[in-house]
Amino acid sequence: MDLPGSTASYHGWVTSWLVPLLASALLAARWLVRRIKVAGPYPAQSRVRFERRTSLALVVAALVAAANYADYGRARYGTYVNEWDTFHYYLNTRYLPELGYRGLYAATLVADAETGLRYRGTEVRDLDTYDLVPVERVLARAPAVRARFSPKRWATFVADVKWFKHQLTVERWSIILVDRGYNGTPPWTAAVGLATNALSFRSDAERAALVALDPLLLLAMLACVRWAYGRDAAALVAVLVGTHYLLSWGHLKGSILRTDFAVCTVAAACCMRRKRYALAGALLGWAAVARAFPLVFAAGPAVLFASRLVTDRRVDRDLARFFAALAAVMCAAVLLSMARYGGAHMLREWYAKIALHARETSDWNVGFRALVDVNFVDGVPHAFPAARMLHEEPEVQALRGALLGGVRLAVVVPALYFARYLRDHEALTFGFVYLFFLASPDYYYLLVLCAPMLFYLERPDGPQRSLGAAYMLLTGAFGYLLFAGWHRFAGAVPMLRGHHQEFATTYYLTWAVCLTALHMLALAAARGYAISKLPAHMRR
Repeated sequence: MDLPGSTASYHGWVTSWLVPLLASALLAARWLVRRIKVAGPYPAQSRVRFERRTSLALVVAALVAAANYADYGRARYGTYVNEWDTFHYYLNTRYLPELGYRGLYAATLVADAETGLRYRGTEVRDLDTYDLVPVERVLARAPAVRARFSPKRWATFVADVKWFKHQLTVERWSIILVDRGYNGTPPWTAAVGLATNALSFRSDAERAALVALDPLLLLAMLACVRWAYGRDAAALVAVLVGTHYLLSWGHLKGSILRTDFAVCTVAAACCMRRKRYALAGALLGWAAVARAFPLVFAAGPAVLFASRLVTDRRVDRDLARFFAALAAVMCAAVLLSMARYGGAHMLREWYAKIALHARETSDWNVGFRALVDVNFVDGVPHAFPAARMLHEEPEVQALRGALLGGVRLAVVVPALYFARYLRDHEALTFGFVYLFFLASPDYYYLLVLCAPMLFYLERPDGPQRSLGAAYMLLTGAFGYLLFAGWHRFAGAVPMLRGHHQEFATTYYLTWAVCLTALHMLALAAARGYAISKLPAHMRR
């Protein structure tokens, strides 16, 4: 999908290169100065001045990155509000009792027809099967669709749909119903539904209040990093969020509470570092409630808890509080959603929708599976929908399963073992390794890259940690090169042809992110090896 205006200078492409390069250079210079401090004479006052200047430069880089994230006030589609994303997240959180996880597109088409059909497509996505079905077949079920609503709720739904359809061009409105629907968990939907039922998107002030939640959460995340890791770490996280290609597009901007899973994961690591274990558990519990996959970040702390229980024959009370709070938040959220929706049927429907969604291949997936389910045509990678296309080839399907399972075991088992040698909060951020190899979320959920950045910023004066942080920043700049290409080498190097926001771009970036996960694993292994050489009384 091409993005209007994306190649314009105001979109921040220049600063998306320069700011990460500047931040990486500052990390390198700081490491060199600290090495000089150890290896030879260097005036103490000069070192202090240099540290202050680099800190100030990082703050300036963070401010530029924040402006870059906001596209310098020049919104991609002429408005900050992302009507495409909010169409899904506002309507389905507000009307989940009537729509469930399969009824949004059919109900939207019927409501559109009642107010003058603006949809020009000939087909609509059937969210039961992900097949495309004729518009006429959906409109024939209009009485059954309306019957799910009370008259008052249907009138409100029609008014909401009418507002959304006139915010989008006819062309964009005519493809919105072939997307893949809404996938928020029932507990998260129940909580966010309190806000979307109370505030109308048709009101300018109330709409502004809803879409302001995510920027405020990101600011709170940076404040939390500043509290736990320091000012320089907060500045580097801001640079990552403001310039990285995977975090640059609109799905998590101008929408409704689309960043809370990542903010809560990062805040959990910060709280654990500051010994607020119960609060850390509660935050990670909400992250898991919001998006499910952040639960893998609890794997490292679980290994530490089990290791201390077995090896030291003691219950780690701090981690016990962490897991108790995590479980309490998740259980309470699930129970409240069951009370809200009258039982567990909505949880079952969500699980069926997610299972269907996971079987489909997307151009936007980032994770180990995307590196396996690929087909090259003229040197360019294309997504290969293995789950569908190999259904009638059990031998090949078994080979694919063996490859996926074998590599995952070869990485995840050592990762679980080496997590024993990490500090509690490091073990939490180390969970990105498990996430990369076990899940394949769409690229915009890689906002959670802020967690592995904290893993590196734990010891920013170490060469490997500084290198890892700088590499993460530079992979973001690499994404823009993949998007636009490098015309001088486009004919000779397929990678540099310019692939826009399609599979090839996310495929190559997935390899770049894979190197980060493997590097984190190598650092944990090196730390484990170093600790194993210490006398028994010094190992902790």
